[in-house]
Amino acid sequence: MIGEGGHYCSPFNCLLAVRKCNFKTYNSLNLNGGSKICKRIIALALGCSASLLGQGQNVTHHYQRYGVAEGLPSSEVYETLQDRKGYLWFATDAGVSRFNGYEFTNYTTNDGLTDNTVFHLYEDFKGRIWFLPYNSQLCYFENDSIYAYEHNHQLEAIIPANWIRSMAIDSAETIAFSGRRFGFGTLTKSGEFNYQTVMNKDTGMVTMHHHGGETLIYGLESVHGKRQDNINIFYGKNGVQTIVFSSVSTYDWAISKHSKFDQCLLFGVGGTLCWEEDGVFRTIAINDQVNGIYVDAFEQVWLAKYNDGVKVYASLNALFDGAPPLRYILTDKNVSNIYEDREGSIWLAVQNSGVYQIPNPHIEVHTLSNDELTNRVSGLYLDDDHQLYAGTFNGRVFKINRNNVEHLYTHPHGVTIYALQYFTNEQGERTLKRGKKLTATNGVVWKAFSKYLLAIDGTDTSRYFDRSNKEAPFNAVFEDANGTIWAGSNNGLHRYRNGKLEAITGDPKLGERVEDIDQLGDGTLLLATKSNGLLFWNNGLQRSMTELDGLTSNIIRDIYVDHEEDIWVATSNGLNRVIKQGDTYTVQNIKHMHGLPTNEVNRVVAHGDTLWAATNKGVVWFHKRYVQRNIIPPTLHINRISINEEEVTLQQTYELPHDRNYLEIAFTALSYRNHKVPYRYRLLHIDDAWIVGYARTVRYPSLAPGNYTFEVQAANEDGVWSETQRMTFKIYPPFWKTWWFIVLMAFAFMMGVLWLFRLRELKRSKKEAQARWLEQQKMNAIKSELKALRAQMNPHFTFNTLSAIQTAVNNNNTAEASKYIVLFATLIRKVLENSKHSHIKLEEELDMLRLYIELEQLRFSNRFAYTITVSKQLDTDYLEIPSMVIQPFVENAIIHGLAPKAKGGQLTLAVELNNDRLICTVKDNGIGRKQARKIKADKGLNHHSMATEITEGRMDLYQQEIGKEFSVNITDLVNEEGNAVGTEVELIFPVL
Repeated sequence: MIGEGGHYCSPFNCLLAVRKCNFKTYNSLNLNGGSKICKRIIALALGCSASLLGQGQNVTHHYQRYGVAEGLPSSEVYETLQDRKGYLWFATDAGVSRFNGYEFTNYTTNDGLTDNTVFHLYEDFKGRIWFLPYNSQLCYFENDSIYAYEHNHQLEAIIPANWIRSMAIDSAETIAFSGRRFGFGTLTKSGEFNYQTVMNKDTGMVTMHHHGGETLIYGLESVHGKRQDNINIFYGKNGVQTIVFSSVSTYDWAISKHSKFDQCLLFGVGGTLCWEEDGVFRTIAINDQVNGIYVDAFEQVWLAKYNDGVKVYASLNALFDGAPPLRYILTDKNVSNIYEDREGSIWLAVQNSGVYQIPNPHIEVHTLSNDELTNRVSGLYLDDDHQLYAGTFNGRVFKINRNNVEHLYTHPHGVTIYALQYFTNEQGERTLKRGKKLTATNGVVWKAFSKYLLAIDGTDTSRYFDRSNKEAPFNAVFEDANGTIWAGSNNGLHRYRNGKLEAITGDPKLGERVEDIDQLGDGTLLLATKSNGLLFWNNGLQRSMTELDGLTSNIIRDIYVDHEEDIWVATSNGLNRVIKQGDTYTVQNIKHMHGLPTNEVNRVVAHGDTLWAATNKGVVWFHKRYVQRNIIPPTLHINRISINEEEVTLQQTYELPHDRNYLEIAFTALSYRNHKVPYRYRLLHIDDAWIVGYARTVRYPSLAPGNYTFEVQAANEDGVWSETQRMTFKIYPPFWKTWWFIVLMAFAFMMGVLWLFRLRELKRSKKEAQARWLEQQKMNAIKSELKALRAQMNPHFTFNTLSAIQTAVNNNNTAEASKYIVLFATLIRKVLENSKHSHIKLEEELDMLRLYIELEQLRFSNRFAYTITVSKQLDTDYLEIPSMVIQPFVENAIIHGLAPKAKGGQLTLAVELNNDRLICTVKDNGIGRKQARKIKADKGLNHHSMATEITEGRMDLYQQEIGKEFSVNITDLVNEEGNAVGTEVELIFPVL
């Protein structure tokens, strides 16, 4: 790839040319006592190296070369084709290659080609790309695969060693083809074959052109069926008729590439070029064989010649009238094909040298020398006769015409020439004076130097404004339409008035470094600044333009106002055209990708619609109507999608299970000028904002279930965005997260719980009936009473928990409901199992308490924390206590102490052994019993908690049963100020 390269230009080397001054011709100017006439002022400057298509001192274009190193399969390239999708195809002697602007995809016989040497390419009405190889065995590309033509065996019998030169396919899929020699044939879709030998084998060849629905056949035919010096051209429509027009050539070569446009026919026969219009032929001898002919959008004629590169002519009439070429390109190359893509780039297929892309054939590059430093042009001057002059950093001065460059002068010390001023005395002698920026007014020549501003009047006296006055260093001097002198310095804008320089103030931006000054027709001054872009000043700052307004850089080196008041802005990052439209301005960027040899532009001048720009790689010429903003967006393709790192077939809509939710999407915009295409994309449902970048792949890992739409756009080199490409994705949730499954499970669980309670009630009723029937002893009655008390506890707790589950389900909180159900089911199972026993192991009681507390944590959204500590002396698997006797006190601590508290709640359960007593302490840091009773009273709740009374009753019964004392101590906790800070309950059990 051709890089931009070059040397850094210092701030003092980027200076304006004199071409924008209102220069006046003076009849006399007395210098050194003699009469001198100021003829012209030439302002010149320099930049860096240029990209060339020829040798030194040549008129050529910026280009991009692609060869084997860039990915082509071979340097021997025969033909180029752009398909309807926008991809470029290249036929070579080592297979075919498809190019998307980033990389080449190469195909050989390993991929289905019938021969690796492919001379020609053709796209049919179905979008299939046909390859015409050396062995005449046709094949085509379709759906990313290459297939051999099914009737190749018939072609092999007729044209064994003379490859098919051209082909066309009609809507019935009948193939019409011409061989390298001898004839023309057709093959229907069913294989019906027809071949016509139309000429003597010793003379002439055949070719064809498919234009719309018409197939045109051209060939050379001998006179009277034998080889002679004169041969005729025949022309047939649809292979039906042969018409002899005239004798045109003594060559018996094949007809070369041809073009049909505006009802004219243009083709080459060996070294003769033929132009047929309305049945009349004009011919011209080209001397060498013509490989290719192309007429571009501006009617310039491009001729590719055998081993002589490309010659470009202004028009067909200019060519046939014998006018010289406008320019020569690749003069030492054998260019086999010329092709223009949809962006207007010209592609030259070159044998043994690859492919050359000219991004804009209407931007010419004038190189001054083979020396890189000489091609760094720092300034331009266009005199009254529209003659262009240029100067370089190594002290050279050149005179530039459209087709040649003339070296005029070299400074003896090789210093950088910024501006020249020529004076002629009465004897015709010329004196050269140098400056940085120049202007002339009222017999005074002003020069801007790095260290001072110099004015030379007619008496050869000088006035200096130097650093001592703090106006220097000066960068520009300008005379406006009223004759006022303006100077630009590192300290801003200055005006010369009444023999003094005065600084223009009023806005901080006016104090910045001014590199150049120009003027609009309404008197507005334009100021090129080093950091603030372009300023508009008219007795005050009117507006400013920066990169935010579309400029390619805020560092401006030069400005120029043309005859239509378009403002041309030269920067270190390209050329800008500022166009006024009403009260607004639009900006057109012209950069390396548009055809400039480099983005470093130092100067710009114009005459009419013709522009010259001094760059660091030569002088650029173009007509501004030929360099327009590209309003055609690039063609954008989504070309690959991977799901869970597995590439899948491209389609518009995807429906995926929950575990196939890792997406990778690749896309490509086909733009051959801009090698850094900007993209913007978004995934609706996640983010509606566009994400802008240059990557061509985007990844979305672990997408949640839902509906998504992926959108992507791409912009061309002028910021025009393409149409949106879309893909939709629907990712289904797992079945256990679907609403119907959750509802079904909740219903099943509730039914199960109700069945369990019903079963338990039946068992309890049966036991009570048996107790009354058998009139058991008092102790059996006590045990039955204990079971009845436990049965009262279970519905109370179950009601609260099921209410919490119902709330979670109603709130569509499936995760919380699922957790509730699991914990509650486990607790119910333990309660039912332990309800059979009046005493259970301490470990089982603690497990049930943990489950209960965790359920209450979920119910109250984790508003409190808890800890359970057990003394290491205790064997929890051995010791037994009454079942569910601790739970009511834990419930009271949570419900009445911690639940009303907003946050920071803490529940502590401690179990320890003291002598022969088991002590269980339930402690909370809640609101206290007094405040809890007040809250209940405020709410009008007169319900008296039965849990404590039942527990106390149970403990009395246990005490009667075992003959040992149980006790409960409740303590209200207060702080130093006497405020309640919680409640502590101490349960004391005898060791059983």
